Amino acid sequence: MQPGDTLQLRAGTYAEEVNVTISGITIQSFANERALITTPTTNPAILATVKISASGVTLRNLDITGGYEHAVSVESSAATLLRCRLSASGSDCLQLKPGADNAIVSQCEVFDSGLREPVNADGIDIRNSDDVAVRDCDLHDIAAVGICARGGSLNTLIERCLLRDCDSGILLGGYSATADIDIGQNPGYRECIDATARNCIISGCTGPGVECRAALRPKVQNNTLVNVAGALTSGLCMSSTSHNSVERMCEDVEFSNNIVTVTAGSGISIVRITSTGLTGTLTMRNNRYHDAMGAATFVDERVPATWTLAQWQANLFTDGGSSEGVPGLDAAWHLAAGSPCLGQGFTLAFSDDYDGNARAGAFDIGADQAGGTALQTPPAAGTLGTGGGTPELPAAPSGVTAVPYTGQYIAVSWTDNSTIEHSFRIERKVGTGSFTTLTTVSANRYASFDPNVQDGVEYTYRVVAIGPSGESAYSNEASAVMVGTPPPPAPPGSGSSDDSGGGCTAGGGGGWWLLLLLAIIPALGALKRHA
Repeated sequence: MQPGDTLQLRAGTYAEEVNVTISGITIQSFANERALITTPTTNPAILATVKISASGVTLRNLDITGGYEHAVSVESSAATLLRCRLSASGSDCLQLKPGADNAIVSQCEVFDSGLREPVNADGIDIRNSDDVAVRDCDLHDIAAVGICARGGSLNTLIERCLLRDCDSGILLGGYSATADIDIGQNPGYRECIDATARNCIISGCTGPGVECRAALRPKVQNNTLVNVAGALTSGLCMSSTSHNSVERMCEDVEFSNNIVTVTAGSGISIVRITSTGLTGTLTMRNNRYHDAMGAATFVDERVPATWTLAQWQANLFTDGGSSEGVPGLDAAWHLAAGSPCLGQGFTLAFSDDYDGNARAGAFDIGADQAGGTALQTPPAAGTLGTGGGTPELPAAPSGVTAVPYTGQYIAVSWTDNSTIEHSFRIERKVGTGSFTTLTTVSANRYASFDPNVQDGVEYTYRVVAIGPSGESAYSNEASAVMVGTPPPPAPPGSGSSDDSGGGCTAGGGGGWWLLLLLAIIPALGALKRHA
């Protein structure tokens, strides 16, 4: 392979370690198929099933399991994981190591971490990697933290994700080796800087739904936390991490427009600040709290004190616009009609919700903005990620040509610019009429022919690529006029045809070479290299 190439894997199981060392390549399943790459969790010589050691690598539509530590380990910049399933790892399912900057993880399902080592087994572990985005992902059955950004990571964005049945939901910050901290850009030894978690639904955590730990300027906005802190600490938590024997606190924290519900009872608080958990400014506003066992409690261990919501607001001079009571969620964790959270949020700088719908007008509290089409939550079996996110459409074909062969057919060819199509649709217009479908051919084809033509008539053609999430734009249009009278039909058995289903005789007009070309197109397509 060379930089820019695409490797397509047919459906099946590839029981082999993959180490990607070529920049800019894509590894993906063949159209409409799923390939599984797997290694055991018991072999310490294979730390990761797939290790990305080059920049700009894309993994698309793959199932990846196992690894002594990780299903996927990213050690270089600008990696993209799109519509992949990562599961059954020895430790973390996905780890982004220091320097794995500008990674994108989108529409993925991540589950069953920590089969060998459940204590340190996050779904997605982001370690000192900057400008990482995790979007529209479904994480469930995670032995440790669903998504963790630590080690001094800058500008992490976690949005529109669903996290279910994790030990903890989202951790902005964490515990990292002091040596992992880049003190040049992070002299204060913060675990994460300017991270944002928004529009996420988090349900069924043993520990906090969201915790900020040694985080500088974290933002937690419009999340719905349901039945979190099932056995310990609190729904929301602010805490510290020690580096060089100094407790590194959270600083300048924001919690806005979140729903937080707990059900565990005694000892579980809605919000907790540990004794060394916070310095600077605490901005809390327009949150909705509910403790199913009684009045919600708010703990500030710096005082120490345990307060009601009113006392919390009065003593810390924050959390204005917040309220306590049943949030009014339906069984899918969306806002039900009549919810007290409708229209009660603070207007923030983004414009969508968990479902990808617009937040028009007043913000609602929580991940869901009422109205629009709601995603099924949890997603139906076979759904990739949450079922949301921007569809990835194939690139449009180009360079369409139409060449008439006297008395026989018009040959249509095009340039395939996509690596994700599963078919091409060729459309035809007769004279000044409208375009209609002429035929559909399989992926990686770049020619077809039209035998149903008449002398003296102009025919115009265009091509569209069809992918797993929709169709490309149309290609350019190409026209041709058939000249001459078609020959009489050939005797039975002497003809040939392509995917269009139209017959074409082998004799006359010098068209034998085109028939040969059409016959070998599938083989050529399979060998074609996409730049």
